[in-house]
Amino acid sequence: RFRISCREADWRGSADSAALQRLVGPQDFLELHLEPLSREEARTLVAFWRDTDTGKAEAFLQEAEQRGLDGLLDNPQNLRMLVKAAASGWPRSRLHTYAQACAELVKEESPEHRAVQHEAPRPHTELLRAAEYLCAVLLLSGKTSWALQRADNTPADSFALNDLPTQLPGTPEWASCRAVLGTRLFRGAGGLFYPVHRTVAEYLGARYLLERLQAGLPTGRLLALMLGEDGGTVPELRGLHAWL
Repeated sequence: RFRISCREADWRGSADSAALQRLVGPQDFLELHLEPLSREEARTLVAFWRDTDTGKAEAFLQEAEQRGLDGLLDNPQNLRMLVKAAASGWPRSRLHTYAQACAELVKEESPEHRAVQHEAPRPHTELLRAAEYLCAVLLLSGKTSWALQRADNTPADSFALNDLPTQLPGTPEWASCRAVLGTRLFRGAGGLFYPVHRTVAEYLGARYLLERLQAGLPTGRLLALMLGEDGGTVPELRGLHAWL
């Protein structure tokens, strides 16, 4: 009479809700989500994993925030990844910090999930490129999230994967885009998938756009999407522009 999904990509939204409501009755159906880690919880975990006191754990959290990685602090898996990554010292630059973090976030760390995958695992480079593409589309369009498929209740500020063109040259395969939403580069909420943090989305989106520019995309065509009528960068795209 219950279903536990360890991540949003395993929850089939309205299909699962309808099946459970038929089982228990609409009046007894309830959908619950775990809250993100609080600051105190994150500090306690860092202190435990680093075998240190809470003062030094707080300093670690502040360092992560200064590096623009605060979006990775409210999820236990992501937080532990940062602790492991910084064990031998933080990366020497912001670029290397984001590159290292994204390379780790795209990996499937769960042996249970790897064991039940019906298809052969996709290469991490392929999944990263799909993430870059999805983030670039979101940022340039002003949307905030992805849905697996278009439905009547899909918000106006969301794209659905089945909205994507499938035959355009230079775009990742649809299956790769679907698979990467189940990685830690995205967080799920209510059947929608958001980049784990806006700054991560800006870094990934810039990587995809740089690749397209190097492949021959006219610079003026891209700037037409990023600049306002006054010739300045649209405020929401300043982070993306800075990475480029």
